[in-house]
Amino acid sequence: MSPAPEDPAPPPAPDPPEPAPDSYAADQHEQASYTYATAPQSSPSRPSPAVALSAVGLAVLVVLALVGAWHTLQSHRDRTAALVSVNPGVAPPIPTLTPHPTGSAPTPSAHPSPTAHGTPTATPTPAPTKSAPAKIVVDRSIPVVVLNATTRTGLAAGEARSLRALGWTVVSVGNWRGGGVNRTTVFAIGYAVAARTLRADVGASAPVRAPLPSMARNRLVLVIGPDYKG
Repeated sequence: MSPAPEDPAPPPAPDPPEPAPDSYAADQHEQASYTYATAPQSSPSRPSPAVALSAVGLAVLVVLALVGAWHTLQSHRDRTAALVSVNPGVAPPIPTLTPHPTGSAPTPSAHPSPTAHGTPTATPTPAPTKSAPAKIVVDRSIPVVVLNATTRTGLAAGEARSLRALGWTVVSVGNWRGGGVNRTTVFAIGYAVAARTLRADVGASAPVRAPLPSMARNRLVLVIGPDYKG
């Protein structure tokens, strides 16, 4: 028995027809493309002159404000330095700045100032006054007797001439024979100032003694001894 013949394969199904494009959408797309292509390209916008001038003016105001603030601070520092130099014990105030609108210079808002009571004045110290030297009181009004108690001749006469030149009144010149005088001595009683003056004029450290019994009391008696240097 022969096999049955196989059935032929069915032919492939034809592709479905593509849908026709929507004519309205196509028209809109073409019109948009044409509009974009034909529209003029816009250039970048430039700032107007008024805007540029406003920006420049603002920058100038800022610079002026900074310069004014610097000058204000510098002036405050100068005043503080001058005040501290006058009152070194007072601490200088620290200025604080209050913000101001743009275009106006800030000014220091610190008002505290050191409580200075004026420049201290030194009390002048009185210069020590030199006391005037004590006035030396002299008295050459008392008559004088000059006697020589040495072996050198002429001493009494020479001393008498010197005393008269100083203003003394020499009433007598001679030799001393009484003994007991070994150095130049002034004999006086009651004439202390005149005795000191005569002793200084003679230039010797002559002591002053009371008159001996043989001597007058109303005058000075100068007895020249061996120590006489005149």
